[in-house]
Amino acid sequence: MVLKVYGMLNAQNKRKILTIIPVYLILSIFDLIGVILLATCGTISYNLISGESRPSRVELTLQSLWPRDIESTQLLLYFALIAAVFLTLKTVLISFINYRVLYWLARQESDFSTSLFSALLHAPLTEIKSINPGEAQWAIMLGSSRLMSGVVTPTITALGDLITVVVMATTIFIATPNIALITFFLLLISHRLFTHLLKGRMRNYGLGLSNKGSQLNSQIQQTFQASREIKIFGLSKTIEKIFSGDRDVVSLLGQKSSFLNGLFRYYLEITILLSAFLVVVTELYFSDTRRAITTLILFLSVGLRIIPSLQRLQAINLSLQLSQGATKSYFELRDRFLRLDTESNAKEFFEIPSESRGPVSVDLKELSYSGKDGETLILDRISLQIKAGELVAVIGESGSGKTTLVDLISLLLSPESGSLIYKDKNGVELPPNRALIGYCAQVPYIFNSSIEQNLSISNDKAPKHLVEDLMIKLNLSNVQLPNSNQDLIPLSERLSGGEKQRIGIARALVSSRPIIIFDEPTSSLDQMNTDAFLSLIKEYREKHTIIIVTHDLEVARFSDKVLVLEKGKLIYQGDSKSYFSSK
Repeated sequence: MVLKVYGMLNAQNKRKILTIIPVYLILSIFDLIGVILLATCGTISYNLISGESRPSRVELTLQSLWPRDIESTQLLLYFALIAAVFLTLKTVLISFINYRVLYWLARQESDFSTSLFSALLHAPLTEIKSINPGEAQWAIMLGSSRLMSGVVTPTITALGDLITVVVMATTIFIATPNIALITFFLLLISHRLFTHLLKGRMRNYGLGLSNKGSQLNSQIQQTFQASREIKIFGLSKTIEKIFSGDRDVVSLLGQKSSFLNGLFRYYLEITILLSAFLVVVTELYFSDTRRAITTLILFLSVGLRIIPSLQRLQAINLSLQLSQGATKSYFELRDRFLRLDTESNAKEFFEIPSESRGPVSVDLKELSYSGKDGETLILDRISLQIKAGELVAVIGESGSGKTTLVDLISLLLSPESGSLIYKDKNGVELPPNRALIGYCAQVPYIFNSSIEQNLSISNDKAPKHLVEDLMIKLNLSNVQLPNSNQDLIPLSERLSGGEKQRIGIARALVSSRPIIIFDEPTSSLDQMNTDAFLSLIKEYREKHTIIIVTHDLEVARFSDKVLVLEKGKLIYQGDSKSYFSSK
């Protein structure tokens, strides 16, 4: 798994990881210097006690470099101080380096998550509809997070620990049981102290993660629910940018939480180093040298270096095992969707010539479409004509093919056979282009901004008076939001189903596209707002070709033409009055 993740990184990020290895090696040499000086302190102390005059190798080296005579007691203090400086410097530097690395880890985690989200966002509609939303949400949010916290971060940490163990294993000896017990109690006390100091900050990070995480979960759910609207209005890049920004915040908070969770270890080391130095000085002047040497070696050699490294390596091994299951859905979706081609040709947007603006006609000839398996026939040789400026209702039982029909007209799906032709009001054929289509989803996508911005997102050139007029006519100008703090509760969670649907209706009309498709636009509306919708349709029908998919017979009676589908076949097309008068 580690190699697979390493292969996902670009060349620059691979070089960054490789650069960390010599950095950790240099820091481990700091450890080695400190331990060697501590061992030398032990030798000098023994000489002071026993009267032995034979100098250690370090003393001989020092004499060759600096021939001045230094008393053994002074030399002992100098070496102890220098050792403490080297070991403290190593601890401070590795803490600083890891803090800098967490920004890179946060950015990488966000990139992993955003790349999968982007692949799903730009995938064909048939692929999006086949996804389990819960699995996708887990993969995008938790899978990518576990990938970093359970694989990448532990692997980088393991590099430093492995180097430390290898370098230190040749110089450190096993401590006595009694002294080890003392070390344990000191670590326990320090742990409780620093946990108390960091608890408040950790709580704040946790609240931030919870709030932002909730907003991202809501955004992901909306993306799957409103995938048609997103594609028709070309909102993929906008939504992707919003997601990436919010995901950056969540990733950084997560990495800071992980950093603080391990920060006490670094400060524990500093605490014990300073305590050890004070113990040595105290014991040298007020007690015996042997006791000082034993305490110093325990604190600096055994308790702070080998044991924590081995513990982390064991924890890393368990983390990698756990991450194999936690990241399974992430890798499955990534391998599946990153291989798909990006949408092109008919799915591209281009400007409609001014002479072709206005309502557009749609001609379908022998149009057929099967499901993803290629065996289930959903639409069977559909032929119909929708005139420019016509108001058409598409009715039929659930599963009759209504949604598939409008997906084909919207260029979200490609037919297996037959033709689909668009013509402007002058009868000039137009190339397939989603810029012809406006769309109102049954569950529209709600951006976490103002209601006005949610309307104008479909047409940034829409005049302000048009947006304000639609807000008034659809009773959106006086919507009372239960909470005005957008940072805490997303707008989508503060609106009712009817308010969301009215935003979708207004957004489709603001788009001013030649063809506007409404998918069950009154399913969440009361009678007053249904009447407001029908009044608007009456006002806009001359400027647009309007197609309404509905189970509401009142809306269907309001149309010029009715299309009736049954089990994938068009069983009726004609005047709505004639159809309903025969019922």
